[in-house]
Amino acid sequence: MKQLLIKILSFFSLKINRDIFGTHLSKINRTYKKLSFDDIYQIKIKKKTPIIFDIGANQGQSIIRFKKIFPKSSIHAFEPIEKEFNNLQKKFEDDDSIILNNFTIGEKEDEKDFYITANTSNSSFNKLNLNTEWIKIKSE
Repeated sequence: MKQLLIKILSFFSLKINRDIFGTHLSKINRTYKKLSFDDIYQIKIKKKTPIIFDIGANQGQSIIRFKKIFPKSSIHAFEPIEKEFNNLQKKFEDDDSIILNNFTIGEKEDEKDFYITANTSNSSFNKLNLNTEWIKIKSE
């Protein structure tokens, strides 16, 4: 039933969005349907020297991607996991346009528990719920 509703909405160029403001419908912009993320970034970001914030830099995947698209960009990367942060320092030590920060970014300044998973890219402030379908599939 859910898939049928999604197809019907898509036919009318509508999609369901869930975000911090709740659930709502929005128009699908068909212009970007066949473009890659890199293409969309280049269309949407007009500046040749953008300032980019990489929240959760992990192993630097996004830093590398953005440096390929915007070689003259300045990147402020945030990575709270010390091991990953140390690896980032080694990886990007010769690039002064990349500013590394060994902490997270949030709505307000406070201290919280940060749950580090074996696959550090899945680490989060949210405690892992071991009873979810996603965990069952990932652990197989």
